[in-house]
Amino acid sequence: AEDGLLLVALYAEEYYDEKENLLNMKRFYRNATAWRKEQLEIAVGIHWIRPLLKAGRGPFEVLREFASQRGMDFWTDVRDWLGGWPMEFANTKDVLTFARRSGLLCVGVRRYGGNTEFQLVR
Repeated sequence: AEDGLLLVALYAEEYYDEKENLLNMKRFYRNATAWRKEQLEIAVGIHWIRPLLKAGRGPFEVLREFASQRGMDFWTDVRDWLGGWPMEFANTKDVLTFARRSGLLCVGVRRYGGNTEFQLVR
């Protein structure tokens, strides 16, 4: 639309030091048995919430809050992230250059988790 707002969240190249390890983990997950997938889901889920648990938050509180903030069950999000393919990374500078060349103005950028979120208008 001529006066629309485009919200985009992309995996931030600057955030991930070990991109190839993440891609290998996702490849492994996609080809794993159901039992191995479940093990990896548990490991990733614990990794995601461990900082909150260390900070004294209760696990059930964390999972409830996650669902209300993300709009989906925590474990669904873990499976969605692990199974998401293909996974590509974008450099913030490159995205802003592309947006500008496409006639879009960036009115907001923020880092959220491993993503960079862009607010673009025409």
